[in-house]
Parts: sequence; C-alpha cells; structure tokens
Amino acid sequence: SVRARKNLIRETVLISLVFVGSLSLAFSSHWQALKWREEKINREIQKLSPMVDEVKRIISTLQLIEELKLSKIGILQFLKEISTKVPSSIVFRQIKMEKDEFIFKGESPSHGEISDVVENLQEIPFIRDVKLEHTRLRKRLNLDYFEFEVGGFIRANSKLHRRLEERASQSKNEVLASMWELIARKADYEKEWGKFKDRMEKPHDQWTKTFLDYSQKESVLFEKIEPESESRLYLLFGGDITQLLRFFYYLLEKEPLTQIESFSIRQDDEIKGLIYEITLAKNAP
Repeated sequence: SVRARKNLIRETVLISLVFVGSLSLAFSSHWQALKWREEKINREIQKLSPMVDEVKRIISTLQLIEELKLSKIGILQFLKEISTKVPSSIVFRQIKMEKDEFIFKGESPSHGEISDVVENLQEIPFIRDVKLEHTRLRKRLNLDYFEFEVGGFIRANSKLHRRLEERASQSKNEVLASMWELIARKADYEKEWGKFKDRMEKPHDQWTKTFLDYSQKESVLFEKIEPESESRLYLLFGGDITQLLRFFYYLLEKEPLTQIESFSIRQDDEIKGLIYEITLAKNAP
C-alpha cells in the first residue's frame, strides 16, 4: 500500500542518517586520534632537539678531525711517492702545494727524463690531471739542461665529504627514530670527543707558543712564525727533509684541528739545503 511504501522510505532514510552520523563520528574520532598523535610526536621532537643538536655538533667536529687527519696523511703519502717516482737524474728545485693542487719544479739533463717524471706521477693512484706545464732550455757551465714544471691535483677522498644529513622525504616518525638513534650513541660520541677536547679551543697566542715549544724540544729553528689572522699562521724554517716530516707527523698526532693549508719545499743554493714555508689554518670546533 501507499502507507507501507512511505513507512519503508521513512525507515530507509532514518537508517541512512544513522549510518552517516555514525560514520562521521568514527571519522572525527580517528582524525582527533591522528591529530593527538602528531601533536605528541611534535612535542617529543621539540623536547629532544637540544640534545640531538649537541650530538650533531660533536659528530660534525669528529668528522672535521677525520677529514683533517686524512688530509695530513695524504700529504705524507704524496711526499713519499714523489721521492720514489722521480728519477735520480732529476735535480729537485721546488714542490708547492695549496689545498689539493701541487706544482713540482726541477731540472733535467734531457727532455726524455721529464716525460718519465710525468708518466711516473700519473701512475700514483691518488693523483689526477698530471701535466707538463712548461719547459725551458738553459745552459750552465756550457752544459745544456731543461728547467721544467709539472702540475697536478691530489684526488679527493670520498670519505672526506661524508656529512650527517636528514632527507627531506623523512616522515616525522622517521625523524623521531633518527633522533633516538643519535641519542642512544651519545655516550660513544662523547667518549671519542673526550680524546681531543683538551686540545680544541686554544687562544691564538697559546697556539703560537705550542710551535715555539716544539721548536725548542725538537731543535728546529723557525726563522719566522707570523700570525696572518686569528686562525692562520705562517712558518719558515730550514733543514733536512726529516725535520719537515717529523713536523708533519707532530701536526697529525697533536694538532687535530690544524690544517696544512699550503706548503712549499725549495732548494736554496746559498745555504745548500732545503727551505720550508708552511701556512697553517686553525679550524673552530
């Protein structure tokens, strides 16, 4: 009947309204739960941030120390390879290095031996782009010889450029998990940091005094120790090659935040010996 159909429609509409209302209530409850959870995560992230920032600062300094250590080891390896790769007939004049670029200057009795120098240096695995910059025919005591200059670059070690980075695609849950992971290792990082902490923040005059003390202890005469800025020092001294190597090893072991920014080794005909010029940079922790 008509009345029965109307009752059926009315009941159907009522049931639909109840269903929609229940669904809306459930959705609202779920949304509120998600919102509460997100707010909780945000509060936890905010609470942990200062501690995480401290750990990241320690990690960043330890990475810098590792980079500077590898750089000094690279310089020592470079000098060792140069000493074995250059033919004995080559007269050494100068080696200059600034950052990752080097120049080798010498004299050769023939052009063929200059080619040997270039080929030998090209065989060193951590050196790249070796090339002969120029040669010049000269005469001494009626004997011809070649002045030459070879340049190249020290190949960057990929380990030097590792950095602690958070990917932009990380969810807040992943960020929070990463923060807890860092905090869990905080004690390990602090222990490693403790090995260097006492040598970190030296005033500039104390930094200079460190090398004066080294000079007295190792009987090395620094002809010049000149501050170029608050974080840069120029050194000039002479002596045999072992004095330079001992000084570089000292920097490697005792000066973790000191960078060998540039150096020059040149033959001085007047004193019949080697002269060393070194620019050091002090990195802030």
